[in-house]
Amino acid sequence: MITLIYSKDEVLLAGFRLGMAFNTSPTSIPNFTQGVDDRGYWLQIESKADGDNQTYELSQEHGLVHTETGVEV
Repeated sequence: MITLIYSKDEVLLAGFRLGMAFNTSPTSIPNFTQGVDDRGYWLQIESKADGDNQTYELSQEHGLVHTETGVEV
């Protein structure tokens, strides 16, 4: 499964990534890729979990908000 998270705040996104890494077992740590584009900073999380690919937006005001099914990479 691929999850893509966008945020205007690079530090907030880095904190989210750190929290994800702490909350996964050592045998199932997902692959993380980070970057920036016209929508802001993004974090791509690739895991072996089953499920549909998803896109979210992360902000301090609204937290993690689902934006669409599928991932625009």
